[in-house]
Amino acid sequence: MPHEQLLRLFLAIDLPEQQRSALGRLQTRLRPIYNGGTYAEPENLPITLHFLGDTAVSRLPDLIDAFYEIEMPYLTLRFDQLIYLPGADRARVSAVGVEGDVALLIDLHARMGEVVKACGFRLDHRKYLPHITLVRFKFPPRVECIPEAARATQSVLDAAPPFRAGQFTLYQSTFDAKAGRYAPLGRFPRQAIR
Repeated sequence: MPHEQLLRLFLAIDLPEQQRSALGRLQTRLRPIYNGGTYAEPENLPITLHFLGDTAVSRLPDLIDAFYEIEMPYLTLRFDQLIYLPGADRARVSAVGVEGDVALLIDLHARMGEVVKACGFRLDHRKYLPHITLVRFKFPPRVECIPEAARATQSVLDAAPPFRAGQFTLYQSTFDAKAGRYAPLGRFPRQAIR
């Protein structure tokens, strides 16, 4: 019996072009400072909500139906500052935090988590911290890079205007030799709540 095709899936909020472009400039400033790491392409810089992992193709119709049931308000968000996950001393990720309607975003994440769980997926039980991943590290950057990176990037973050988000996207991620590629499989809800 053949194995069913698996898709690596996650849910995220897309960024407008202006914000993706600003983050691309920010990454350009970070490259000589970090001197290493894997950089996401600017078109692949969303605010991740939930990682579903490897999912059988046959589950997609039920997932898509369930995601259309999630109500999402319009959110006004803006970039905050450069952050390191899980912490600056053992960073595996350099990211940009977000501020603005974060309480509404965290509520959306929680409601979405209930739907994801009801669909049979395991939830990540770490506290949700909204962010946009810029760089992944195999080894943490040197500690002296942290303040230098903050100084080099804060003006770009401060200059980026707030943005509105009223939909989330179900993505399939694939990997090639250079980086991950994200393909949208659906956008939800059909219309945000005003």
